[in-house]
Amino acid sequence: MIISADTNVVATDGIVTSGEKVLGVRSRSGSYAIANAAEDGNAANMLGQEIIDELARRRNDQLTIEVLVKRKMRDWHSAYTQNTAPPVSFVLAASVGNGDKRLYFCEPPNTVLQKHLDEVLAIGVGARIVEPLVPSVVPGPAPLRLALFQVAYLMYRAKRDHIYLRGSDTHAMVLSLDGSIHRVAIEEMTEAERLCREIDRVLQSCFGALVGRDYGAGAMSFSLLYEQCKTRCDALEFRSVQSAIV
Repeated sequence: MIISADTNVVATDGIVTSGEKVLGVRSRSGSYAIANAAEDGNAANMLGQEIIDELARRRNDQLTIEVLVKRKMRDWHSAYTQNTAPPVSFVLAASVGNGDKRLYFCEPPNTVLQKHLDEVLAIGVGARIVEPLVPSVVPGPAPLRLALFQVAYLMYRAKRDHIYLRGSDTHAMVLSLDGSIHRVAIEEMTEAERLCREIDRVLQSCFGALVGRDYGAGAMSFSLLYEQCKTRCDALEFRSVQSAIV
C-alpha cells in the first residue's frame, strides 16, 4: 500500500502553510501509516500521531482497530468544548498479523470506514480533481514502480489544477508485506511528477498523430517524443524503496 500527501496545509481563509501530513510507525503489533487533510495541520498531526501510537501499543484485529480509532477521535473531538473542532480527515493504512493489510477512511468524531485495498482513496481539496482520473490512471493492481508513477501522476494533476496545491512537495510511504515502512525520497517523487508532465505531452502528441490531417509528420513527432520520454522514465528506479516487498 502507498500513502501519500502534498505538503500544503490550506485553511478556510485561503492561507497556505507548509507541513508534514504523512506519519508512520512500526511495532510488534503491526505497522501503521496515516495521512491527513485538515485546516489545522498541527491538530491533525497530533491526533494522527496519537492514533497510530495507540494502535502500535496493542495487538489488533479489525474490530480493535476501529474501536481504538473511534475512541481517540471522540476524545479529541469532545475536548473542543468552547469552540468547534477543526475539520480533519484521515487515510489510515494498517499491516497487522501475518501480512494482513487494511485501509480506512477516518473522520472525527465517529467515522471509521474500511475500504477495499485496491481502491484509491482521496481526501482534501485535491480529491475532486483526482477522483475522476482514477479509473483511467489506476485501472487495477500494479507493481510498485508503476503504482508510484500512478500516484505521481495523480499528485501532478492535483497540483496543476488546484491553485492551493501548487509548489508543494509530495511525501509518500510504502507499507511492505513484511510490515516494514519505506519512505519514498522526496526527490524521486518530484522527478516522477516532472516526468508526468512529459507523459501528458506525449499523450497529446499521440492524439494529434491519430486524428490530425498530416498524419505522417504527426506520427514521427509522437514517436520521437515517446522514445525520449520512455528513456527518461526508465531511468527513474525509485531506489529509496527497492527493498520494499509488495
